[in-house]
Amino acid sequence: MPAPRVFVSTGGFRTTPLEAVRALRAAGVRNVELSGGLLAGDPLAGLVEEVAHGPMQVHNYFPPQRDPFVFNLCDPDPAGRERSLLLACRAIEFGIELGSYIYSFHAGFLGTPAVSDLGRTWGVTNRIDADQAMEFFAQSVDHLAVFAADRGVSLMVENNVLTVGTAQSNGSDILLMTTPSGIREVLASLPPGVRLLMDVGHLAVSAATLGFDAGQGLADVADLVGGYHLNDNDGTADTNEPLHADSWFWDGLAPGVEFVTLELNPSLVESFSDQVALTETRLAAHAV
Repeated sequence: MPAPRVFVSTGGFRTTPLEAVRALRAAGVRNVELSGGLLAGDPLAGLVEEVAHGPMQVHNYFPPQRDPFVFNLCDPDPAGRERSLLLACRAIEFGIELGSYIYSFHAGFLGTPAVSDLGRTWGVTNRIDADQAMEFFAQSVDHLAVFAADRGVSLMVENNVLTVGTAQSNGSDILLMTTPSGIREVLASLPPGVRLLMDVGHLAVSAATLGFDAGQGLADVADLVGGYHLNDNDGTADTNEPLHADSWFWDGLAPGVEFVTLELNPSLVESFSDQVALTETRLAAHAV
């Protein structure tokens, strides 16, 4: 069984997408996943030409927006859900222009934090219950799945990360898909063919917050996984640290997935090409 293709995310770069792609190419990276970034003119400008130097795919909040907002497909505000859905449809179309037929996105929040709070402890004032959030999320993904299927695009949903601070501020059920059972429950409510994008860093933090074993959790949902986001942390925060030969998740990765993406903080990475090489080596050994 061949090892999956290894991408590196632009999500940690505080630049335009094109500048991030060029920085990764200069660092020896061939396959790039586009996520976030700063807006500067046409977000596709220059990116189509970059495909000649290696494949690209699109993840979650892309293209960057002139008026930033929190992407949330179960936003309690109907206008917020519609805005997120329109962005996801646009991301799918961008991906197709870049030759990619996979789109992945985050599971929803039971309320909407401020854009400035993302990545740290946050609170919400428009909280809804989990059943309502599940209903809103399933409705949004149903619409998105029809749009994607008409264009030959497959969908993956990424598990959320729950920190101790966020759980204390909002309750442990403020996010969809933080536990293995929650992941399975949400995916069961979605159209057939929508798979899991397992972020191991998110799982490690959620496991420490909620008191379950991350390794066992990884195994419990392995049959649902279509791809992985890989990074390391100490279990207290999603810090996107580099991978190591002995990182906890290697032996728990399911074989046969379509891709893995390294989602790393550029300021912590000595060599992106070394990180890719380590990942390819570990995945190749795992695929045998």
